[in-house]
Amino acid sequence: MPEQSLFILTPGFAKDESDSTCLPSQQLFVLTAKKIFPELDILVISLQYPAEEIHYTWNGVPVYALHGRRYKGLLRFIFWYKTYRRLRGLASGKNVVGVLSFWCNESALLGNYLARKKQLVHKIWICGQDARQGNPFVRWIKPRPHELVAMSYFLQHEFLKNHNVNPQYVIENAVLHTFQNLKKDVDVIGAGSLIPLKQFSLFVEVIAEVRKAIPSLRVMLFGNGPEEALIKKLIVELNLTETIALHNEVDHTILMHWMNRSKVLLHPSSYEGYSTVCLEALANGCHVVSFTSAERTRVPHWHIVDSKKQMTANVLEILTEENDFSPIVLHAMEKTVKSMLGTFGVQPK
Repeated sequence: MPEQSLFILTPGFAKDESDSTCLPSQQLFVLTAKKIFPELDILVISLQYPAEEIHYTWNGVPVYALHGRRYKGLLRFIFWYKTYRRLRGLASGKNVVGVLSFWCNESALLGNYLARKKQLVHKIWICGQDARQGNPFVRWIKPRPHELVAMSYFLQHEFLKNHNVNPQYVIENAVLHTFQNLKKDVDVIGAGSLIPLKQFSLFVEVIAEVRKAIPSLRVMLFGNGPEEALIKKLIVELNLTETIALHNEVDHTILMHWMNRSKVLLHPSSYEGYSTVCLEALANGCHVVSFTSAERTRVPHWHIVDSKKQMTANVLEILTEENDFSPIVLHAMEKTVKSMLGTFGVQPK
């Protein structure tokens, strides 16, 4: 019998081995799966990114990029048909153990169709906004509870509330290990896409309040996006140009270096499934201050607030009174991979 194969469908994937910024958590999942299950033939099918139709090898894993961005409007149906035929061809002659779809969206729609036609196990990893109300793919897919894996208990609850289907599994987002403990010479760090959902204008406003008490405050903000001009304007208006160093998106290793040197990750996003950056911050010895939490119980060094005023107070308290910046690995990727592959009946040899 041929070796077992696992198909992973995702909206995007790293274009090469140096592309560390495209969905780093998903990259880490694939790398860890390949390490723990070397006998498993993993194929990644990336629907949107990279922006070219190409087959390449990434760290020994074959990746099929389909460049779906070319297909707009009604042409999307043509893309879905072509993708299904491509998936069917890739599955031909293989002992496919199952299909794993990242997000309950277009990836899951195509993964679901292939799995049901080929009578394969299909798992859909609910990763974030796909749990929210208004996701049209849920009614098209009609997922069953045993096909759904929530990335957090929060997402499990959200999906049940919004779509009346209770995901059977909860398998959390994760990091690989703790990072080198460096001198904490950066007070506050922020990282993410500069979009309305992430609320980085509020980040700047909180920093302005904290600086009133700590004039020497040192802050770094990493990211780019449509609100970049707004953020830059606000930094100037609040006289924070000497306080906040605004950087574009950087290599993941560089971000981890600066996170390791920071005391607080300030994360004002209004919605998160299970924020990778929060997990990475904890593992780098940061305290995290955010509006959202994916856990059911209190997490050491993760401070959940419900207002700008409370966020400001928590940051001030950490910077003036806290001296414990020990790393915390809340969820290890090795366990997450074993749990996910276990839902397909695959166990390490």
